[in-house]
Amino acid sequence: VVSSSVGLMLVGSEVFQVGNQNLSWSNAQQACEQLSGYLAEPLNITALRNYIIKNKYEDAYWIGGSDQDNEGSWIWTRSGNPVIGEWVKYQPNGRRSQNCLAFHPRNLLNLSDYSCRNKLNYICQLDFEPPGKLVSTSLPRTVDAQPHEKIVTTILPRT
Repeated sequence: VVSSSVGLMLVGSEVFQVGNQNLSWSNAQQACEQLSGYLAEPLNITALRNYIIKNKYEDAYWIGGSDQDNEGSWIWTRSGNPVIGEWVKYQPNGRRSQNCLAFHPRNLLNLSDYSCRNKLNYICQLDFEPPGKLVSTSLPRTVDAQPHEKIVTTILPRT
């Protein structure tokens, strides 16, 4: 896990940025799109959780899962893959009133369903696929890029 000086987080081969304002789920999704990203769909929720705890982020965050299209079937909205993770005890429990996925890094069981109208911070994921090797002055190491890996090559301002 490597943190850059511009507010980006490299966790495994995934790049994230934590939003710094409380927004509804759909507004958080739009904020991520303005960064050429999307609400996070981490391959390794535990690694993201550990990074966030280590860096003392405290809140609950919107990430990119929902059951809005099919009640009880939680999927990542961008990829369409099922959400696999550790749910907070008795979650999901909101039936039709809580259809958006919140991430609670302070809990070992860290996924919960919330009303999409709630206002939370959010985590964006940025998706780039450069060929070959990436050497970046904002990341203090060289990363071997495989064709299927996603590594950021742009620099965004700190939020």
